[in-house]
Amino acid sequence: MVKLHRRSLFEIYYELLSVINEHGPIKPTKLMYAVNVSWSPLHQCLKSLEEIGLVEWVNLTTSKRGELILTQKGGEAYKGITNYVSLLIQARDKIPIKENKKSSDS
Repeated sequence: MVKLHRRSLFEIYYELLSVINEHGPIKPTKLMYAVNVSWSPLHQCLKSLEEIGLVEWVNLTTSKRGELILTQKGGEAYKGITNYVSLLIQARDKIPIKENKKSSDS
């Protein structure tokens, strides 16, 4: 049986910033599929990111719906988070793994 990992809100926000950074400007539907999150939670997350100034909507085409880009602050936040995560991974990789010894008393 495969155990599914439920992503934290931090992981979802990080993935949103990552996809917008790599593929922006990006339409919300494409972003929704890229990050694999449903429509309602996507809009809640985007509203939060917009309110703190990490993303903004731009209208580059004549379509009704705009596209998302990272603001300068959003780009800096994404780079900072990426560096922080890299440091945590390096630290985790240096921790020795203890083997679990089963007792032979059975």
